[in-house]
Amino acid sequence: DQAEREAAAVRWFNEAAEDTFVDTIGCSAAQAKIITGLRPFDDAEDAEARLKSTKGVTGKLFTDYVEIVSSFETVDKVLRKCEARSKRLEDACSPEAIAKDPYYLHKQPKGMDVTLKDYQLEGVNWLSARYRNETSCILADDMGTGKTCQVIAMLCDLKNRGIKGVNLVVAPSSTIENWSRELKRFGPELNYLVFAGSQSERRDIRDEIDEDHDDLDVVLTSYNNATSKTDAKWFRKFRFNACIFDEGHQLKNQNTNNYRVLMQVRAEWRLLLTGTPLQNNLLELISLLNFIMPGDFRGASEALTTIFKTKAGAKDSELSKSRVDRAKRMMMPFVLRRLKDKVLSLPAKNILVEYCDMTPNQAKIYSKILARTQLELLGQDEDPATKKKKDTASNILMRLRKGAIHPLLFRTIYTDKKIAALVKDYVKEPEHMDDNMQHLREDFGINSDCELSRLAYNYPHTRKHQLDKQAWMNSGKILKLKELITDIKARGEKLVIFSQFEMALYLLISCLEVMGFSWIAFSGSTKVEERQSVIDDFQTNPDITCFLLTTKAGGVGVNLTAANWVIMLDQDFNPQNDKQAEDRCWRIGQEKEVNVIKLISRGTIDEDILALGQRKLELAARVSGMESGSGGT
Repeated sequence: DQAEREAAAVRWFNEAAEDTFVDTIGCSAAQAKIITGLRPFDDAEDAEARLKSTKGVTGKLFTDYVEIVSSFETVDKVLRKCEARSKRLEDACSPEAIAKDPYYLHKQPKGMDVTLKDYQLEGVNWLSARYRNETSCILADDMGTGKTCQVIAMLCDLKNRGIKGVNLVVAPSSTIENWSRELKRFGPELNYLVFAGSQSERRDIRDEIDEDHDDLDVVLTSYNNATSKTDAKWFRKFRFNACIFDEGHQLKNQNTNNYRVLMQVRAEWRLLLTGTPLQNNLLELISLLNFIMPGDFRGASEALTTIFKTKAGAKDSELSKSRVDRAKRMMMPFVLRRLKDKVLSLPAKNILVEYCDMTPNQAKIYSKILARTQLELLGQDEDPATKKKKDTASNILMRLRKGAIHPLLFRTIYTDKKIAALVKDYVKEPEHMDDNMQHLREDFGINSDCELSRLAYNYPHTRKHQLDKQAWMNSGKILKLKELITDIKARGEKLVIFSQFEMALYLLISCLEVMGFSWIAFSGSTKVEERQSVIDDFQTNPDITCFLLTTKAGGVGVNLTAANWVIMLDQDFNPQNDKQAEDRCWRIGQEKEVNVIKLISRGTIDEDILALGQRKLELAARVSGMESGSGGT
């Protein structure tokens, strides 16, 4: 009861170490020092009153901890449910139970036109056991281990057993074509329908399904269609047998519209597919578990948020360990994860961090950006242009990240005078003779040096305004890149260069042209139907050395095994996005050792992002048991 919780809180306030206060109740180190200086506390009333009356702290710190104690009680009730479910599944999957189980697959299901590997057959049986025991789940095998193949095998098994009902597969738009191809290839006896097209075409598909779906096994659609205003109502009303959500980590935030809309899709069973079940923090994992089994987590939302909202960088206090331990036990019945280096015969993957010293000019520009940022944060920025509109934190971070890549991502070379000269020649072009020169000067003024030089290149009258070759090489990362590509090309090997930013890709294209290296590229704005031909060209053309693409565009449905070198020009705040991107080269079909090189500008924000990413990866390993490649029962 409340009295017991308060008594436990008093004991904790009297005994906890200073760093434990910081980690547990989110106070500052200075506040923790004040609290320990006030000890001992006699009872709850004494603790709250003295904290309230002392400068620098507040009574809310005590009540916050009481809430944490209460939340742990609620979470432990949920945990007991999960452990009971885990025990039932463990019993159902024991050797004795398997020997008597008529549904256990000792060989791949009939109707599959592919030979399953042992671990894949094990995965199909794991899914089947959860389906039969009404336990929705997450197949979190590493990318490149054949999650799609395992799902199709399970769908074939359901059909073979005469289980009626339409199964829904929701996937990112960029993977729909791949899903369609794999359904044809691996499950030729499955009848499937792609829910896509114009609004009127999708309406016709809805009518067709409503009219007759007796022989329909699978509906395949994108997240965009499943959550669109015109289609969401139909998806909500139709009763599906199983709902499978590919790239399920897209549902890691329960406050998003997609999460809320898809939560209302009715199904007997749900399955999430993701190679990255935990990306940033424990709360994301809880959101996924709540999505698949809302009944088990009902009524515990606030308590779960209170306990698991800590950041990935939290210290290894007893409370942090307790959170991680609970998360591991909670996910046990629901999550299966196997790492590909444990189940596949792949060549080694080496991760290398290459520190790059900025060029003198780059360092000077970065220092100016940093100084301006510090003034802004202190509220002392006297620059009228920036006083007009204060930058958001994300804009400040973006400036620093751009500065760590290349100074040409800003406008420092093209002065207003040079822009005026560029505009004067620009309007000599026939298609721009009637353009307003004042408007052009204003428009050009918000572009970076890189953008202005690329624009100048496009027209005969403006080509004299292009930047010289030296300007493109004025970056520590570009100089290091030249050194690396020269060596890789001499070996007769290929590389993929990833960046978070499309603007950096355009910059890289110009830099590679200056260096004389061949390249091919696509980004998030490249049409899905055009991507495969670009990939095929890179895979088969020995004259193309470099493939450039944005991290997110390369994170889904892309196979780049022709390259065995990956260069990360910059890092994502979510390290799993980088990992997914780099593993496009390290997968089935790769015959050489893969080397991943992370370019880090020394003394910049790059170092902070790298350190934060490492802490997030360590948290994921602790929770999911990734270091051992283990999974649920």
